[in-house]
Amino acid sequence: MTFPKQRITIALAEYLLLKPGLDVLANGLAGAKLESFPHRQPFDRIDFVASDVYRNKAYDDQMAARVVSVRNKLWDLSQSRKIRLDPFELAAAAFALRLWKAHEPSSTTEAVSAGVKLLEAKIERYRRRAKSAAVKLVGKSVYEGSAQRWRGFQAWSRYNLLYFKLPNRGKPRQANFWREQREQLTVAIKAALEKGFFEIPSDEEIAKIVTLATRSLRRGRHPVTLRELLQAPQDHTDFLVGFVEKRFELKPLPNAPVPPWKAASDRADIFRACRERRAQTAPIPSSVNPHESAAGEEARNATTPLKAVTSNGYTHKGKAITAEVACDAMAEWLYRTVTVKFDLTREVCEQAKFLIQHGAVDGYRGTTTATSFDGLIEELRPADVDTDLPSFINTHAEWLLKVLLALRQKPIWIYQALGSAWVRAKQLEEKARYDEWVATRANGSQRASIRV
Repeated sequence: MTFPKQRITIALAEYLLLKPGLDVLANGLAGAKLESFPHRQPFDRIDFVASDVYRNKAYDDQMAARVVSVRNKLWDLSQSRKIRLDPFELAAAAFALRLWKAHEPSSTTEAVSAGVKLLEAKIERYRRRAKSAAVKLVGKSVYEGSAQRWRGFQAWSRYNLLYFKLPNRGKPRQANFWREQREQLTVAIKAALEKGFFEIPSDEEIAKIVTLATRSLRRGRHPVTLRELLQAPQDHTDFLVGFVEKRFELKPLPNAPVPPWKAASDRADIFRACRERRAQTAPIPSSVNPHESAAGEEARNATTPLKAVTSNGYTHKGKAITAEVACDAMAEWLYRTVTVKFDLTREVCEQAKFLIQHGAVDGYRGTTTATSFDGLIEELRPADVDTDLPSFINTHAEWLLKVLLALRQKPIWIYQALGSAWVRAKQLEEKARYDEWVATRANGSQRASIRV
């Protein structure tokens, strides 16, 4: 649409102020025709919030032609020239002058700054005259429609042609990057704790944990870096849980599964508490000191004679069971079954004495058919013997108690006899070692007598 024009004189100094802005606009429009936008909004189609700055932007061919027209009319100006411009061409000249102000050179003098203000006022004065004439000619509504198109084109130009610097998003880029890392690490720590069935600490504690973790990871104090951890946090769940456990007390969730090592530890604690509780209530035989040293117990068992015990019809190697025969039979069995194979004689005897001391022998009484010590050993042999050390010791102690209870011996006698049997089993071991040493020496002397 054609609008009335105003005749305006542009001096050479004024042209030099308008030329940079007009060149930028003309070059940008030429690149836009080739679909090249090197100075478009940097966050276009990347960050829709940061790039949402000119919502009414719209390209307009007629307004683009007016920008090129003003530049052509002032092209290669060497002296003052009078040109005729319509209101939107004058608006394009004012737009170009504002671009110069936005990129004002550092060498600008006060005289040049004063000239810019005078030229800005001059263009605005002629633009208003042209606007009044256009409103009288075409009407206010038609003019406002064209003015709206110019504002949309101006916004389009600013968005697509005039971003020469990365815009400030309100905070430093490094601070934004660190803040995003902290947020990602917070999410990773919470996910790791949930996966480990731990309660999530408070927001203040989480903030302290994240601060400690970020500083420690950035300084290279761990086998993984912060970026590697954030790239695959699911691969470093154990590291995150361990890092938090070292610095804060974590509470497991009510439905958290108990790991095998924790279950075994809990069972040991329960057993220890039960043993201490029974030790406080169960009577200890008067003739036994539970805190006596092993050496003292050996000497006492070796010198203390056992009370006579009736045979009750049981035999051992064709002899009736007496106190001495029973102790010898126990010693032989311990040496043959426990000492030679596992060297756990002392542990088995102590476990059997522990069961007697705490009154846990009634469950081992039963009916048997054998009439000899060896027959009872075979009849009461356990079906399965665990290879686990505590289970092995307990199984053999129970086996021995069942045999002695089947002989109808009293627990107090069994308690005292276990010490004597242990000492005699040890003596059998020492005798076997001595015999082996003598045999080795004898074989060596005979070999030395052979001529080579």
